[in-house]
Amino acid sequence: MKKVLVYDGECQLCNRFVNFAVKMNKNKDLYVTDFNSQWIKDLTFEVNSNHVSYISKHKVYEKSDAVLHYLVDANDYFKPLLVTKLIPRKLRNSLYDYVAKNRHKYNKNCTVKSVKFYQMYLK
Repeated sequence: MKKVLVYDGECQLCNRFVNFAVKMNKNKDLYVTDFNSQWIKDLTFEVNSNHVSYISKHKVYEKSDAVLHYLVDANDYFKPLLVTKLIPRKLRNSLYDYVAKNRHKYNKNCTVKSVKFYQMYLK
């Protein structure tokens, strides 16, 4: 199973985060895709399209766990972020939900995809 970050491709805040994550990525085994991709439709299990998910080693991380685990897998630079797992998941996800609920307020700028993004994108 591939390690894949699944996100809302229509959300500009999500796109900016994914562009940042792709830019920082040092792991050739990581991929990204959005909820509308054929790759998602071909999965043998369902991924919740209401929030970001990270599929890794047959496990699906959601919300704040998805962000943390993807970043740590992408680059050792982010390993210190794992200390935030000491914060209860309910609290971390409450913050995630607040940002997600207001994410469309951040749809002011269009994002440009890099060549590296298209190399990591699963269609």
